[in-house]
Amino acid sequence: MKGCRIISIFIFAATAVCACASDCIEKVFDTQIKSESMNKTIPALVVLPDSYFTEGSRKYPVLYMLHGYTGSRKSWPKIKPDLQSLASKYDIVVVCPEVGNTWYIDSPIDKNSQYETYITKELVPQIEKKFRVERDKSKRGITGASMGGHGALILAIRNPEIFGAAGSTSGAVNLLKHKNTLLLDKIFGDEASTQELRKNNSAFHLVEKMNPGSPYLFIDCGFDDFLFDVNKALAEKLMKLKIPHDFTFRPGGHTHDYWNNAIEYHMLFFKRFFDGKINKQNK
Repeated sequence: MKGCRIISIFIFAATAVCACASDCIEKVFDTQIKSESMNKTIPALVVLPDSYFTEGSRKYPVLYMLHGYTGSRKSWPKIKPDLQSLASKYDIVVVCPEVGNTWYIDSPIDKNSQYETYITKELVPQIEKKFRVERDKSKRGITGASMGGHGALILAIRNPEIFGAAGSTSGAVNLLKHKNTLLLDKIFGDEASTQELRKNNSAFHLVEKMNPGSPYLFIDCGFDDFLFDVNKALAEKLMKLKIPHDFTFRPGGHTHDYWNNAIEYHMLFFKRFFDGKINKQNK
């Protein structure tokens, strides 16, 4: 009887230790990315699913999740506090870059703001060296909110060999229609002389160049969002051009509450894309 108690206590203790070890593993943390183009090191937030620590040989699809204007790499975990649980639900590695208010482009006037190069040529390769993630565009996605939605779309459309799918929630998809141009001037230059540059960095205009092999797009926006009209116009243009995509318009505004809900749909979309349940090629 005494022996049975000792064995039971041992089993209970061993189970408790295993549970603690699993719970104590850091699953949301910063990693440092070296940027040769800007000669600096930039932190990125990484969110790993639970199974990453129990399936040691498995490689995972990766979703790059971009923050909006005035945001940071920590924005998405604040908007979606259960982001790690969502990553675990769908077995996706999430990476949240830090870019400041740079609009995700290579600025022609600021050599310290080369963020298209950073994301596509520095961040992605280094993430793939540091973590067990797939190295194929069919397992790479990119999405974001507001300025991040703009960034996700233009980066994917211009770099179809890197990203197989792209999403945008409340995205600033047409910079020529952006009401506050002062937010753009520090990166693009003065409005009067940079109209063509802004056009060439707007998803609304870039979709005209999409062809077979371009990324599959998922766009959503709230009816009360000040960017609703430009997102609606983009969806209509995609339909006119017969470019395969998904779009969703729902009640809500340009708010964290809306994005907290929207990212659930984005994660489900990317899970289905990574699993091959969505057409992966524009025709």
